[in-house]
Amino acid sequence: MIRRRLIAAIVVALLAAVSGAAQGMKMSVSQLKSVLRSSIRLNHPDRQVADYIRKVQLTERLTQRDVEELVGEGLGPRAADALRQLVAATASLPPPVREPAPVKPAPLPPPPKEEQERIIREARELALNYTKRLPDFICLQVTRRYIDPSGLEMFQLMDTIAERLSYFEQKEDYKLISINGKWTEGDRWKLGGATSSGEFGTMLKEIFEPATEAEFQWERWGKLRGRICHVYSFRVR
Repeated sequence: MIRRRLIAAIVVALLAAVSGAAQGMKMSVSQLKSVLRSSIRLNHPDRQVADYIRKVQLTERLTQRDVEELVGEGLGPRAADALRQLVAATASLPPPVREPAPVKPAPLPPPPKEEQERIIREARELALNYTKRLPDFICLQVTRRYIDPSGLEMFQLMDTIAERLSYFEQKEDYKLISINGKWTEGDRWKLGGATSSGEFGTMLKEIFEPATEAEFQWERWGKLRGRICHVYSFRVR
């Protein structure tokens, strides 16, 4: 308890000292707002902050919007009243000088058509080689599907589906095992609701197969793991 009183006394003394130093001190609106935001973070007493504000001389016009902004951030009622008095006192002053907006660097131009075609060729080669090198395997795939009947993003578990997923000769095969823990030999494509397939390799292969005739279109530059990369969209007719 003694320690808390001592800390409170020190804070009050510091604010009183700052308030005295602020007598007649001129500052801009941005400087005052910076000081007040610091006082909000440090939880300075409202009365001391109000006394500080009354002794400040602004060189620019303070607006009601500035007051509302600081009140929304946690400024006390007495300090807010002192700011409103400053709004009236600075009505004839010029508005704050706005800092120029930072200049955005010019966007990188798209790569030449030849480079885009080279990137697509290399991506196709990597994708097709990946599926060729992918070993045959069998695993258990468990899918949990959720629904939101309310439309309020209150999702509820609809079912849990267990399947045997095999990858053999660059093709995937799914065999339904159970639904909600109950053994079944039904057809996964007749389950209803959302289902997916091809994530292990088939989809990648089908997109880049020349026979698919997928059309790739340059979209933009992107960044992946800190490296600049190409972003393309594709369309399969």
